[in-house]
Amino acid sequence: MNIGKSHLYMLESIMHQNAECKWLKEWNENIRFFHAMVEGGRKRNSLRGLHVEGVWEEDPTKVKRCKEIFSRKIHRRRMKKTTT
Repeated sequence: MNIGKSHLYMLESIMHQNAECKWLKEWNENIRFFHAMVEGGRKRNSLRGLHVEGVWEEDPTKVKRCKEIFSRKIHRRRMKKTTT
């Protein structure tokens, strides 16, 4: 079977394009999976509300303020433990 150089070049070009299409498809699926995992993590890590002094708070500004106050208290306790 005698295949000319132009036919070999076309065959190689088609094979290259097919490989590139396959790579792009797999890459796109991986990106979708990665973004789904990140988004799921965000939902799991979000605070919808806090139980503060016997009251459930869902207002985002109050939740943020309470979280910041709590974080400062924890930080101060850790600093006291490391200095003593």
